Amino acid sequence: MAQATDGAIHGQGRGSSHLTGGVQLGVQGTPAASPVTGQYDLSVPMNMQKIDPMSSAQIFQSLGHTPPPMSFPTFNGENPQLWRTLCEQYFTMYRIHESYWVSMAILNFQCPASIWLQAVRTKILTLTWSSFCDLLCTRIGRDRHQALIRQFYSIHRITSVTEYAERFETLMNHLMTYSDAIHPLYFLTQFIEGLRGDIRAVVMVQRPLDLDTAVSLACLHEEVSDGLYAAKRSVQQYPQARLQPATPVPLALPSPPQVTLAAPTKYPSLVSSSVAEDHRGTDSASKLTALRNYKRSRGLCFKCGERWGKEHVCPPSVSLHILEEMMDVMGITCDEDDAGDQTVPSGEKLMALSYQAISGTDGPMAMQIQGTVNGQDVLILIDSGSTSSFITEQLARSIPGVQKIDATINVKVAGGGLLQCTHHIPDCKWETHQHQFTTDLKILQLGSYDMILGYDWLTFFSPMKVDWAKKRMRIVDGNTVVYLQGIQADTSSCPTISLQECSSLLQQGDVTHVVQLNSVSIAADVAVPAEVHQLLRKFQEIFSEPTTLPPRRDCDHKIELMPGARPVNVRPYRHKPELKDEIERQVQEMLDNGIIQLSSSSFSSPAILVRKKDGTWRLCIDFRQLNAMTQIPKYPIPVIDELLDELVGARWFSKLDLRAGYHQIRLAPGEEYKTGFQTHTGHYEYKVMTFGLSGAPATFQGAMNTTLNSVSQLCLTFQQHLQDLGEVLSLLQKDQWLVKQSKCEFAQSQVTYLGHVISALGVGTDPSKIADVQKWRTPKNVKELRQFLGLAGYYRKFVRHFGIIARPLTNLLKKGTQFVWTGVHEEAFQLLKQGLTSAPVLALPDFSVPFVIETDACDRGIGAVLQQNGHPIAFLSKALAPRMQGLSTYEKEFLALIMAVDQWCSYVQHSEFVIQTDHKTLVHLEEHRLHTDWQKKAFTKLLGLNYRIRYKKGSKNHAADALSRHSWQYPVPVDCICLQTYLAC
Repeated sequence: MAQATDGAIHGQGRGSSHLTGGVQLGVQGTPAASPVTGQYDLSVPMNMQKIDPMSSAQIFQSLGHTPPPMSFPTFNGENPQLWRTLCEQYFTMYRIHESYWVSMAILNFQCPASIWLQAVRTKILTLTWSSFCDLLCTRIGRDRHQALIRQFYSIHRITSVTEYAERFETLMNHLMTYSDAIHPLYFLTQFIEGLRGDIRAVVMVQRPLDLDTAVSLACLHEEVSDGLYAAKRSVQQYPQARLQPATPVPLALPSPPQVTLAAPTKYPSLVSSSVAEDHRGTDSASKLTALRNYKRSRGLCFKCGERWGKEHVCPPSVSLHILEEMMDVMGITCDEDDAGDQTVPSGEKLMALSYQAISGTDGPMAMQIQGTVNGQDVLILIDSGSTSSFITEQLARSIPGVQKIDATINVKVAGGGLLQCTHHIPDCKWETHQHQFTTDLKILQLGSYDMILGYDWLTFFSPMKVDWAKKRMRIVDGNTVVYLQGIQADTSSCPTISLQECSSLLQQGDVTHVVQLNSVSIAADVAVPAEVHQLLRKFQEIFSEPTTLPPRRDCDHKIELMPGARPVNVRPYRHKPELKDEIERQVQEMLDNGIIQLSSSSFSSPAILVRKKDGTWRLCIDFRQLNAMTQIPKYPIPVIDELLDELVGARWFSKLDLRAGYHQIRLAPGEEYKTGFQTHTGHYEYKVMTFGLSGAPATFQGAMNTTLNSVSQLCLTFQQHLQDLGEVLSLLQKDQWLVKQSKCEFAQSQVTYLGHVISALGVGTDPSKIADVQKWRTPKNVKELRQFLGLAGYYRKFVRHFGIIARPLTNLLKKGTQFVWTGVHEEAFQLLKQGLTSAPVLALPDFSVPFVIETDACDRGIGAVLQQNGHPIAFLSKALAPRMQGLSTYEKEFLALIMAVDQWCSYVQHSEFVIQTDHKTLVHLEEHRLHTDWQKKAFTKLLGLNYRIRYKKGSKNHAADALSRHSWQYPVPVDCICLQTYLAC
């Protein structure tokens, strides 16, 4: 029975080695080879025959034994047909009633099949075993058959015949589980078509009748042909190698039971040299004898190569000299004398380049050194995995002596690709470690190194002493002993590069790995006085996490819609799968915290995700259509200049940050449905005020003003500041406001607030914001220019002559103007960035000290400076339009005076102030007669103000004169003088 089974298997072209998955595919023989009659065995293989399910139970029952304990077969979603067969054998062996089959089977499901089972668990408990298996095969195994067919037709030889045959047999077995009526000849033909061209020719000449014979022939030819190719490469490439001729030995083929196809060696040159020695001492008779011995051990016919038996008859189309034809196909001649004179075609010249040489890495048997070639510094890799020595094309262009190779050489790189080498530099001189070498270098396109010293270079200097671990090498060149020390990789640091440098390296192909780092800013521990710590302990309640919704207050947010407004209904946006998971997580988190609730509102706005600076995501709602029909509250929102004006004289500062401040304000009752929004998971609405609502800033500002209305903001002493801080915390605790302590600063002499650095000295620009401006790239369109001017304009009061410098840039924003970036625009762009980085610290206005306004005008613009005690408070400048440039000097000076007074009227209207000008006529302005209408209109701005006009020579009026006379084509040196003066004050 065992012989019949073995014959059934071999009749389908699958040897016993296939059943074990070993690497001896198609090579291992059977103890008794079945004769080949030339007829195809169409019997169904053993693994496809119907097996009596009761046979196992009957055997154990007849022997008087119970079946041994075995584990129930588990199912993970792979091959449901095989799993069904195993389950039925298990049930019959242990005589389990059919009503329990489904229940037992579903207990042994594993991921990912268990996920599907969880969804349909209640439905399948009522199904029979057959219905359950049909449902399982339909759901889990759908499209599997077609996928296997597509893979079967696309399979091709991978790296070796062994791997190709293993993959082929795996797909064949999977296909035969769906249909056992496929003819074996179909698989045999498909296997031969997927072989390499030279191997396919040899196998087709032999006309194998089964798959096992085809695999054996293919493996044999691959082993012999690869060895011969390596031998020819060794003879052609290494004539100078110091190889001693070996004693002629026959090409011995091992006996079949011990045959093992070796994996591709890492150093092919070491193997090829030994094969070359054997090949030079082998004649045609020994090769023929070796092949005959192999066929005899395999039980194959000497003539046709098929299995031999007593009734075997060779096919009539196969000649008696089939072995000689096979030798011709493999490129082996029977005349030993002609073999030495035969020239190898150019296509058969093959060299190898290792993975380290291509990827730029340093392997365990490779070493990097530095050297010079023709006066140029180069990076050299000594690589035992490369067959020859190479030099990059870029470096070879600058070296004399380049010659063309008679026959093109193919270079096989790691991964299977081929490169062609057509030129070389014979006797190329290069230096390293104060010693000069002469090497024949092949020219090739190298990715990372300038030179590769391969196995031919190592062989030439053998014997040598090498310590690959410490990257040391000792060689003897003539009478000189040379010590080479390789470069040790420094992994202690990893320097960063700019985006431009990375782009340049990518274009040159010099990038091996790219690592993106997200900076996480960790705030330094700020020293907090002990008195403040004691104060904070009394108010720990306001620094805790929220556990319930905020209380109802008078400031609850209302959304007043315009008359006739209709509900908003916008479909949700589409997102990638990973973003959908993030949306689901944040929505569930807000549901758990009670911030949102399920909604049936007729209002629906879409949800979007916005990336934060730390790389995480913030869920926002697109309320644009809702805001378009909302009546915006008219509650005043203070600007930063008004807030800073109230800090004069302050010495101590504290900054509080509410914990999700908007979410601490409830929506007024009945307003929740208007905030309805949709995601891919459902429809929700907010219970609290959220970001994106047009009236939210006014509501929040009103709530803060109501809570902190009685607190003094000016703290001249530490004790007064501590008292005011305690009052603020008490009011916050009374109204149940929560504060995030990690973002707060207490009792500091300097704080950063809304892009400004506030201290007792005054107010300056935030260095982090200015750094963004300094790194700003040149705008490519109007949108990018508008973004830059928006950020830079926020600090315009810190920059002298801002308006005059920015005039060429603002002209590009005019409607109908074509965006053309010239040298004038680039200079203005760079001057603005320079002005922001060197902006002085402006003094805070002190209303108990008189203000001084310095003005000046020139042909192109006008300027002014507001200051106290010689320290600037604000700068003002404006470029004149072409029609205004035609005014007289008197009119321009008068216009500068009026513009400055109008800009800073809120500072100077309550007390006497001084106006300094370098135009002496304006000193008697009140005595002049006003002739024009614009003079009369402008003079009305001075009525009711208490001012005195003083004359100051232009040489002394540095600041205002520089503001007005600055030309954006030519920087004025006096700017640096003014800056030093301001910083010294």
